Amino acid sequence: MAHRHLVIAYVITWVIQLGYLGWVGMKWAAVRKDEQRTPAYPEK
Repeated sequence: MAHRHLVIAYVITWVIQLGYLGWVGMKWAAVRKDEQRTPAYPEK
């Protein structure tokens, strides 16, 4: 019984971490796409 709870806790932890990693990746991709469209430091 205790082993099953430990496995469930690890699975939940990994799901949260991978979900957060995916969220950060999507935000990073959006920022990168926006910077390619309008550069932060335009050429003079």
